[in-house]
Amino acid sequence: MDQIKTSTWQRLFDAAEGFRKLAPWRWMREIDLFAVRPPESEETGYCCVLGSGGEHFALNVYRGTRGLDGLLAIWQQSENDPLDLLSYQDCLVAGFENKDMLDEEDLQIIKKCNRQYRGKNNWPIFRDYTPGYHPWFLGGEEDAWFLIHALE
Repeated sequence: MDQIKTSTWQRLFDAAEGFRKLAPWRWMREIDLFAVRPPESEETGYCCVLGSGGEHFALNVYRGTRGLDGLLAIWQQSENDPLDLLSYQDCLVAGFENKDMLDEEDLQIIKKCNRQYRGKNNWPIFRDYTPGYHPWFLGGEEDAWFLIHALE
């Protein structure tokens, strides 16, 4: 997580907080997709908002055609085994969790950025879902900026 500058983290938290206040899960469903293409990228992100069911609030940004194909494969399965999802998903996630779901590194970044959160499903968490790998922290500036553009 040291590959991301503090100023970029600040902007990412600002974008996430704005998205959380907007609460698009109140009028969007997971099947309502929109696309973003940050100016510095040649890759399109296909975005879906999670949370219409009131349980898990997030913005998933599926990277390029591979990400979109993975999302469509997930939607075509009638029942999804959580482990199977890891072999399909190619996305960046900006989610909102309870504090106990965050890793120590997440909490350190929040503290470093002088952010304070309270309450259920209110703590920002950012992850990279690369097919075949365990969900992990963002890889660097490019991932952070891709999420910033999508959240904004």
